[in-house]
Amino acid sequence: MNEKYEWKEYTSKVKPGFFKSLVRKTCQLAARFAFFNGVRIVFYRMMGVKVGSKVYIGYDCFIDSDFSELITIEDNAIVSFRVIIAAHDRKKEYMSPVLLKKESFIGAGAIVLPGVTVGEAATVGAGAVVVEDVPDGATAVGNPARILNQTASGPNS
Repeated sequence: MNEKYEWKEYTSKVKPGFFKSLVRKTCQLAARFAFFNGVRIVFYRMMGVKVGSKVYIGYDCFIDSDFSELITIEDNAIVSFRVIIAAHDRKKEYMSPVLLKKESFIGAGAIVLPGVTVGEAATVGAGAVVVEDVPDGATAVGNPARILNQTASGPNS
């Protein structure tokens, strides 16, 4: 899992501000309901999400706009429709980076929580709630997500 940041410490360094928050929320809303994937990608990048090339982000996804700079989606990743990616937990007052590595696949309606890394060529099943890292080439399903299988030598086997 990635490093956790305390709420007060991180927000004092980043200082999101009203205008920046308003722009991010507007971009988030526009991205969620944009008809074309290319338009969604542009809006998510405007929010601060680091999005690689040839990424697909499905319709009606909720990507954390409050701390979007902590979210990275690498090349050739697929995020299905209605996925939730959260980089912070207000109840526990912390935030942590989320990383979706190259060629990872997140199934429809899955939830990826703060601090999770989904490995290269890994698959997260539809409706899964990912609370821990998913290794390279693995398949994770369920609530909470558990590893169903894993390729012996990684994603390039």
